[in-house]
Amino acid sequence: MSSKRSREEEENMELILFIRSKQIQRTLLKSIALNGIIYLGILGILELFYPDHQLFGHSYTVLTGYPLYLVCLVFNSTLYSRIAQIEQYERMEGSNMNLILLYGNMALFTALLRWIPVFGSTLAFFVYCIVMTYYCFEYKWMKEDWPIEKRLAYAEEHWAYYLGF
Repeated sequence: MSSKRSREEEENMELILFIRSKQIQRTLLKSIALNGIIYLGILGILELFYPDHQLFGHSYTVLTGYPLYLVCLVFNSTLYSRIAQIEQYERMEGSNMNLILLYGNMALFTALLRWIPVFGSTLAFFVYCIVMTYYCFEYKWMKEDWPIEKRLAYAEEHWAYYLGF
């Protein structure tokens, strides 16, 4: 029972910190602007004005979507690292580089899976679900000082949960 109470107190403290901290509010607004307005806006405009147009055999959404998605992940990793208050600058930089490599590889892997006939799109969707669930929990684990090896091992052990998340 006490752990439940402490969790509720922790959530209340997080809300109070968010309300009082102008830096966290600005950082969150930057993230919302990047993801909601710029990324989704560009993809929406491309689909609206060029729904059937292709370049090199791929739609503009595919050609711009993946690079924009990776830019958003890199930018978000720096924003959320500030929110999670990772203290050591060198570790943060190394961690951000690991994140860039991890998500870049996963984006490439997911794109390549889609080329597999019949089951490729389904497999890509499953991998995408697991990666996005990992992304949801990653900053919590970073705040708890879990190294990337431990985070990935945890994700591998709980892949079924990640798939359903």
